[in-house]
Formats: sequence, structure tokens, C-alpha cells
Amino acid sequence: MFRAAGVSVQSLRFPPNDRRWWRVRLDDRNSAPLNLVSAVVGKSGATVPLPEVALELRPDKSEGAEASTFVVVLPAANLPLIAMRIEASEPAYHRKVRVWERVLLRDAVDRVLLGEGTIFRAGELQDRVVVRPASSRVLEVEVERAAGLELHVTNVRAVLEHQALVFHASETALALVYGSDAAEARHYDLEAAFAQGRRPAPSPASLGPLKELGPRAPALPQPARGGALEASSWSRHQDIALPTTGTVAYLDLEVPPAQLPSVRIIDERNEQVPYLVESAPRTRVMQATLQLQNMAGKTVVRLGGFDHLPSIRALELQANAPAYFERPVVVSEIQSDKRGVTGKRVLGTASWKRAPNEAPAPLRVAIDPPESAALEIELDNGDNAPIVVTSAALMREVRRIDFVFRPGEHLKLLSDNAQAGAPRYDLALVAGRILSAPAELATAAPALPAPEDGRGAPRWFWAFVVAAAALVLVALARTLKKGGESTG
Repeated sequence: MFRAAGVSVQSLRFPPNDRRWWRVRLDDRNSAPLNLVSAVVGKSGATVPLPEVALELRPDKSEGAEASTFVVVLPAANLPLIAMRIEASEPAYHRKVRVWERVLLRDAVDRVLLGEGTIFRAGELQDRVVVRPASSRVLEVEVERAAGLELHVTNVRAVLEHQALVFHASETALALVYGSDAAEARHYDLEAAFAQGRRPAPSPASLGPLKELGPRAPALPQPARGGALEASSWSRHQDIALPTTGTVAYLDLEVPPAQLPSVRIIDERNEQVPYLVESAPRTRVMQATLQLQNMAGKTVVRLGGFDHLPSIRALELQANAPAYFERPVVVSEIQSDKRGVTGKRVLGTASWKRAPNEAPAPLRVAIDPPESAALEIELDNGDNAPIVVTSAALMREVRRIDFVFRPGEHLKLLSDNAQAGAPRYDLALVAGRILSAPAELATAAPALPAPEDGRGAPRWFWAFVVAAAALVLVALARTLKKGGESTG
């Protein structure tokens, strides 16, 4: 809720319900408290159905996502969204849903939560999640995976608020035009005039048949490439596998946070490909193999079969356990050298507790990034029965970047350069258009060391080496000749 410079949003929307009492809490931590003097409750109108738009589902192809993520594209930006309807094929389900929008804020891409709720089918159906209007065309819908099982979403529909255009009809032959990606926001005197006094009662008008005027001009210009780089200054080089469709791609980076400012994308001519970076990391799940060993008073779990060490930030445990328990947990990395095990490094600790009548839940422990794939988890059972750990998953943090590519080109990802600062690209000026175009997944090959650059040594250096070698050979030949003459 806000009011500033003559613009205000003071309406709260939620699904129709039979509640008699509501509690409204306002966050006053960053401002003076508001004194609410009245509230008006509007009943849902059952006589006029709200317009709905069927949306195309594009599954996010990133591996290891915690939730099933779908990208949906709205027919236009700035739609008056009220809710999203998510339909699934399962006969019974109960899942949490979040709807996100990606916007540019302070030269970085932020994921803004538009709404969240629960959809279920158990006798009755609840398929609606209340959301607020979006400024972009591309949204992300996250559906919870219950016990790791994916919900088979079949349809997503956008529910829109009724809107009406009020205009002064001085002529009989008028036309409504829309669908432009280049038109700027309108500024009319009529709106300001109506704001000063009472509006006259409008007469209804109707629309004729739709006429398509042909394809629109491309909304996304090809951004100019940045300056050329000396690629050998970056220690890690990775080839990028580009998508086969579209011109906008996203890449999930697994570089350490300290190396993120040095990341660059270059083309065949070593020219920089501008990109946008998300401000917050995303979590990816990676399963690990485990070996369970019960000792006196403790349970020891050793993990293996995983990689991506620099991006690991947490681990999650599932267990067959009593109805209630409490166990201290210590996560360590086994350190070793050529002689064998030399010690342990503690990566994180936690307390695993389940109260009586509490539903079973996994334990997530935040840990420091390990340096080797040799982790050990120790649970202190005391004098109680041992906890049987059934599965372990490692949580990786990736940072998503978006960039525009040209079909058929070859790009590389560069990282690990302590001398390189954060890049500044003009791409931020057209970020709205980039984020309004559906992005396809690009992947980076395993990192390779920087290739040796033949340009590192100038030509005069090699000419000097050849000349010096020739002089050494001449001197050696003279010495051998003199030695032979003296012997004769």
C-alpha cells in the first residue's frame, strides 16, 4: 500500500472466502505509523466473470532446482493481474506456489515476489493464487515438489481485472490500436481534468472485429559488443553451448562470490558480450551417496559422489527417526595428504530436533564450501537409539546471468582474474526488453586453463634468441677448428 505524488494503491485483494474477521498488519519499521480511519469491503461480483488468458508453459531446464519452475509469457506488459490459476492432472495434491517477476534494480536483476499461496485438490479444488500486477511480460511460476515428486501442471491462466477506457467521442469513426512494443506511455489532459472534478456518466461503446496489421518490428535490438579483451589474463576458460532457438539466453554461474565481478563473456574476436546478473543466488540440489556407520553413542555418515565444490553452501538430511528426538549434528571435511588422513575441518553445526506430534521434516545445515569431496556427518545419539539417515543432498548456489547472442556464434566464459573489476554495460538501458523476452538455457563446459598466448613475447625477442644461438654456434665452431689445428 502506498500513496505518493498523487498516485496510490490502497486496495488489498484475496480470493473469495467466508471469513467474518480479518486482521491487517502494516509494516511501520521504516516510517511513521499510519492511522487507519476506515475500510470498505467489496464483494466479489459473480454476475460478470473476470477475463482469463491461457498462458504457454515453458519448463525451466536448469538441473537440480528445488521446485518445479515454469516460465510463462503474458500477452503484454503492465497487465492488471489479479490471480494465476494453476491446473494439474493429479487427482489429489496440496502444493505451495510462488509467482516471481524479474526486474532491474540498481544495475542488477532482482526477483520480485508477486504472490504466493497453496493450490490443492482434495474433494474441492483450489487452483488460484492471488498476485499483484506485473510490469513485465515474463513471469516464473514455482510449484513445490512434495517429497521430491513433481506436480504435473497442465495449464496456467492469468486472471485479469476489468478495465475500461473512458474517452471523449467527438467523431463516429474511431479505431482502437494496440500491440506496439515501441509506443511510450500515454499522457492525456483528459485524465488530469477528470481528477479535478466529477466525471460525467459515460455511454457504452463496443469493438468491431479484430484486424491484424501484420508482423511488428523486432522489439529486441542486438546490443553492441564491448571492447576486446586479452583473454589470457583470465585463468579459467569455458566454452558456452548456446540454445538452438531464440536470441536471449541465461547461464547459471558456479563461480565463487569473490570471482563474480571478474566474469566476462567473449566472442570469436575476444569482444565482450554484455550481460545482466541476478542480485541473489538460486539454489540447486545435488544428491550424494552415503555410508552409514553406528558407533558407541553416535552415528557417522560419510558422503561421496558429488562435485561442484566451490558452489556448495548447505546440505540436507532425511532420516528414519523416532516420533520425537534431539541430536547435535557436526559436518566436517576429512583432510588428508600423501601420508593419509591428517585431520578434520568443521564446516557447520546444527541441532536436529523433532517435538512430539510434529511432522517429519528434513534438516538443512549451512556449511562452508568444502575443498574436497570427503565429508563426514556426526550425530551425537547419547544414550538413545541411533538415527538412521536415509538420504543426503547438497545445496549449491548459482548466480544467473542473461545475455543476447547471435545464432551460430561461438562464445566463451572467462573467470578468475584478480585484476578485473565489475563490468559496466549499456545493456542495462534496455534491460526491460531483455527481461520481457523468454530466455533459453545455455550451459558452460568444464573449465580449462587459459591457453598460452603467442603474443606474450614480441617478435624482436624471438629474433634476439635466434641471433644469440647463431653466435654461440659460430663461436663453438671456431673453438673446435683451433683445437684441431693445434693438434695437427
